[in-house]
Parts: sequence; C-alpha cells; structure tokens
Amino acid sequence: MNREPVKSEKMWRVVSLTLLALLVVSNGFQLYQLIDQSGAISHMREEMRTVKKDLKTLQELTPHLLRGQTRSEILDLLRRSSPGALITDTDSTVGVGQLRFVFDRNGTLVRIDEL
Repeated sequence: MNREPVKSEKMWRVVSLTLLALLVVSNGFQLYQLIDQSGAISHMREEMRTVKKDLKTLQELTPHLLRGQTRSEILDLLRRSSPGALITDTDSTVGVGQLRFVFDRNGTLVRIDEL
C-alpha cells in the first residue's frame, strides 16, 4: 500500500525539520557562548593573579619608596625580592610585571605607571 502523504503531513514534516534545525543552531550557539565565557573567565583569573603579584611587590616597596630611595636602590630591592621576575630597567625607568617606576635625572621617583 503506497499512499501519498496528505498536505498536513507534509506541513508537519517541514515544521518538524525546521524546529530541529533551530534546536541544533541554538544549542551550537549556547555551546559557543559557554566556551567563550570559560576563556574569558580564565583570562580574568590570570589578570587577577598578575594584579595580586604587582600589589604584593608594591606593598613590599612602599616603605622604601617613602624613604626616598634612588632608582638603583629600588632596582636592587626588586632583584632581591623577586629573583625570578623579569625586571627591565632604563636610565629613567624600572619595570616589573605590569608596574613601571619612572625616575627623574637625579634618580628620585616621579610616578608609578601600570602597563
């Protein structure tokens, strides 16, 4: 018995396939959002670790900065307190982590910048 589907059965088939396609697309979009959010949260956690590390460095250096120590003394303190950190220095700056200490020509601290 080979019967042709009636018009309503064809319509239901089309509607069902359309809804299935929408379900697959919406689930794919939700999965993409979940993966994207997890990446953003990982990035925020890493940024928070960096900020905490920089804050700890700044807390350790604050008493020395208030005493008016020079660029070379601050650089020496940074090297001793953070032996594994990448410390950059030029004639007028000393950088560690996301912090950059800016000094004038006399070696006195002018400001602290965040990179």
